[in-house]
Amino acid sequence: MEKNRVSDQTLCSAFSPGGKFYVTGGTDKIVRVYEMSDPPLLVNELTGHTDRILTIQFNNNGQCCFATGSCDGTSIIWRYSSSQWSSIVLVASVDQQLIIQMLILYTLRRLMLVIKSPVLL
Repeated sequence: MEKNRVSDQTLCSAFSPGGKFYVTGGTDKIVRVYEMSDPPLLVNELTGHTDRILTIQFNNNGQCCFATGSCDGTSIIWRYSSSQWSSIVLVASVDQQLIIQMLILYTLRRLMLVIKSPVLL
């Protein structure tokens, strides 16, 4: 697999049902789609987000379709059909973006508490 620039971090990834594709997202705002051959092959770099990508989730209904979620307040549904990727952008309202930011902060704080926990020391 190709490496990102040193400053870029992969924040999320997912395998498609059946394992044909592996998809990553991160701080560089690019969704990378790999075909799981030997070795894995980068088959596409999908753009559309304007901030880091935090989540990827495949649809399990037999279609090659997944959604990505970003700190820019958008979710994008990506669908592979007829040998090409298409997308639908869903935009969160200002209130929804505030809730998303609060959930991210809450999760990070909980993670820091777990890391500092004496049980782990």
